[in-house]
This record gives sequence, C-alpha cells and structure tokens, in this order.
Amino acid sequence: MLPGVYIQRVLDKYSEKMDKRRQRVDHLTAMLLDKYPELKKARQELSAAKRKSISHRLGEDEAPKEESIRIAETYYHQLFTEAIKDCGLKAEDFVVKEDCVACHDTGYVGEEKKYYCPCVLNQVSAMMLQSANLHRDKTFEHFDSSLFPDNSANTKLSQRAMMEKLRKITQQWIEAFPDNEKRQMLIIGGTGLGKSFLLNCMAHAVISRGHSAILMTSNGINEAAFKSINERSDMLETLRNTELLLIDDLGAEPLYNNITVKAFFNVLDYRIEHGLHTVLATNLELSEIEQTYGQRMFSRLTHKQNTTIYRLTGVDVRRL
Repeated sequence: MLPGVYIQRVLDKYSEKMDKRRQRVDHLTAMLLDKYPELKKARQELSAAKRKSISHRLGEDEAPKEESIRIAETYYHQLFTEAIKDCGLKAEDFVVKEDCVACHDTGYVGEEKKYYCPCVLNQVSAMMLQSANLHRDKTFEHFDSSLFPDNSANTKLSQRAMMEKLRKITQQWIEAFPDNEKRQMLIIGGTGLGKSFLLNCMAHAVISRGHSAILMTSNGINEAAFKSINERSDMLETLRNTELLLIDDLGAEPLYNNITVKAFFNVLDYRIEHGLHTVLATNLELSEIEQTYGQRMFSRLTHKQNTTIYRLTGVDVRRL
C-alpha cells in the first residue's frame, strides 16, 4: 500500500477522534444548559453581545459597550463554574483535548506552507512496517558480521567480508533511493547466507525514509493472484505500485499453470516499465531461474540496464 493511503488513514483517524471529543463537550454543555436555565440565558446574552460587536466591525450596527461584554462574560463564567462544581465536573471536561501540541491533532504543521506533522509520519512508518511483514530486529543497525565465518576457502573474500561488502552496497542503494541508476537487484546464494536478513534491513531503511515497501516470499505472488481471482482483491495492484517490492525465496513457490508465472511477469513488467524498485533473493542459479520461469521472465529478472546481480557463497550460518 502506498504512503498516501496510510497518511489518509491517520488523518481520518484524527478527524474521527476530534469529532468524538467535540461531541462529548457539546453533550456536556447541552446538559448543563438544560439543567440550569439561568446559565443558558447568560450564555445567550453573551452570544448576542458578541454578535453585535461583530456586526459593528462590519459597519452594520452601533458599537456595544466593551464593559457590557466583559460583564456578560464574567457573569456567565461565574454561573458556569458553579454549575460544573454542582455536577461534580471540572473545567477541563469542557475542553476538546489534543494529543499533539505541534499540529493540534490536525495532522499538519506550518503557516504559509503546510507539511505533515511528525506525529502523522511516525504513525505512517509504524503502519507500513507492520504491513510489510518485517522482523523488528532485522535492521542495518542490528547487522552483526561476526556471525559469518572469516575464512576464505575458494573465494577471494571470506564469507564475512563478502557479507559486509553486500551490506554496504545495499545500504548505499537505499540511501540513494529512489534515484538509483539501476532499480532492480537480484541476490543469489544458498540457504542461511543472510539474504533474507538483508531484505528486511532494506525494507526497514526505506520505510524509515518515508517510502512504501512490501517484503514477501515469492509464494505471496500466488496468494495475491488467487485473491484477485476469488475475492476481487487489489493486492496485485498494490504489489505493482508499492515503491519498493522485496521478494524473498524466488523459486520456492509452487508453480500453478497460467497463474504463477503470468502474475509474476505482469507485476515485474509493470514495475520495470514505471521505473519502480524491486529486490529479489533466490537460492536458484541463473540457469535454474530461466528453466523455471522461461526466457521471457528471465529477461526481466536479469536485464543488464536495469538489474544488478550479486552472489553470496559460504556455509549456512544457522548450522554453525
């Protein structure tokens, strides 16, 4: 889902919350006025004096005496204080409470130019993190290269150095987002080499920068395709349009005739055509990807002008 949808949800929630609080204050006020007729009359007289003052400023009436308005206000507040005390209420019960002092729960800050308040953006980030299916602790800040062996058997770099290098590359790629020259990344390697961890790190980082991201396994494409058929879900549309789509375990999903590859191709082709960013991780070798998905899909996954391919080798750190 795109950030704008989440922002609107937050703004709608703010509006609904403030409406309920105003309604509560209005209800308490109406109750007091009904119970205390003298208070109601004092309020009406104060309102009439204020209306007359406004009419004078508009050139419609003679100016009311300022003293009369002050007296009316003092009398009304005196009766109001006595009434709420008699009912066991407090003055703050008649104030519409606000949670954010910066935006007063409007969601916006700024005078000449309006901006979304940090309180809105923080909630949007939290909502996107939750919907992106992320692990809370799998972030660049929690990256620990010491988990990977530091020996190099048949490669120039040790497994640890290889992972540190790819961590730096992916972090720089996110820092450049969304102005990356190549907007698709394919990470190839066996199980337990840290591919899923890196995808989580990238999703966390891009969402913290205010962009939308979805992390899912490749089987999520199947689920989205079936939902679009059976439930008229808009999940495939969401996958097409999210700013960063991260697909883990490419090739692990069951292949359904005329569904899996077709849905996958349509999502990927749309994203490439519209300059959107996609990161994929797989245990498959390039030849296996082509054999599994066909040449047409393979060309979208490995297009040199749009895709950077990285390889990880080593042992499964989960077994160390």
